[in-house]
Amino acid sequence: INIECSDLSEGEHSITLLAEDSDGQIGLASFILDVSRLPIVLPMNLDVSPDTAHLIVGQGVFFSPLNIAVRNVGDGTISWSAVSTQGWLSLSAMNGFTPSNIGIRINSSDLPPGTYSGSIEIFGNDALNSPQSIDVTIIVLEYSIFLPLISR
Repeated sequence: INIECSDLSEGEHSITLLAEDSDGQIGLASFILDVSRLPIVLPMNLDVSPDTAHLIVGQGVFFSPLNIAVRNVGDGTISWSAVSTQGWLSLSAMNGFTPSNIGIRINSSDLPPGTYSGSIEIFGNDALNSPQSIDVTIIVLEYSIFLPLISR
């Protein structure tokens, strides 16, 4: 006997079968069918945003211009760790669990004017696409000039 259950709702269903053979004998059977759906489990996938950062900073400045969002686009929670490849590029957190945000900190106090590149690597335990890399480029200007934003 093949029973198609795709249209049945989850839970218990009472089924009664009545059969008659070629001699006219009748048989009756009842049973309970328990329908349950197994959830589809999505694999853990690390998602970081943004994946690049381009910043212009003044010489001698220490500031936190943006955050990196660390998420799992699959099921479960990912334990992650992060490292920076440059001394002028630091992070507000070196490890944590998804979902979370990591602050990027830039310290240009020891950098002469010019263009500098670094990256942030984020490693996710059990994530299929680990590690994820964020490329960071800064342009250090000779002077720090901060103008107020005036709007109407």
